[in-house]
Amino acid sequence: MSKRFTDSDKWKDSWFCDLEMQDKLLWLYLLDDCNHAGIWKVNMRLLNFSIGYTYTLDTVVEVLGKRVFQISSEYLLIEKYLHFQYPNGLSANHKPQKAAIDMLLKHSVFDRVNKGYLKGNDTCQDTDTDTDTDTEKDKDKTSVDVEKVWNHYPLKKGKKKALPAIKKALEKYSVEDLLERVALYAKTQDPKYYAHGSTYFTGERYEDDLTPPKQTPQQMRGY
Repeated sequence: MSKRFTDSDKWKDSWFCDLEMQDKLLWLYLLDDCNHAGIWKVNMRLLNFSIGYTYTLDTVVEVLGKRVFQISSEYLLIEKYLHFQYPNGLSANHKPQKAAIDMLLKHSVFDRVNKGYLKGNDTCQDTDTDTDTDTEKDKDKTSVDVEKVWNHYPLKKGKKKALPAIKKALEKYSVEDLLERVALYAKTQDPKYYAHGSTYFTGERYEDDLTPPKQTPQQMRGY
């Protein structure tokens, strides 16, 4: 049985108070039934049976508004779920949080959730941080970036060897540049011949020039 924090002050929240009775139950159901990353796998039949009211996915999104984000027809993200569970930010060095980060990356919503932890948003981060804290944040960001690159590589074999090599690559390239190189490799290679992730990164295959050669005027005309 999974356990999580709950906000007992929600009963005083004006948004929650204004909901219809069945919509309150809907919100509580999603908070309980979502996974550790705040992502709910859509199951309208079970939801409607559990709360005794008939919703469609569209009406769920309409009722809850900005509190949820529709990832696809199969998944919903509860926008500030992780901000409440981990108010000081996400760390790849903390196993439960690492699992949540991996799930967010899998569904391509990590950046969306992580933006909520930036200064100026409703978080519990202290504004005064020492050098050690800044160093830890840098390490956490690097770990997240490494995982992000790995999750975008098409043939995920040899992760243990690949991660240090990705970290090394990020010393030379930004995460955006490395992701672009990985995407170009995946696009230009036959999937049957994809290199294992460990081979690609330890062999620095991202350095290969995969830019298609420019066509000659004759090639463009088809002869």
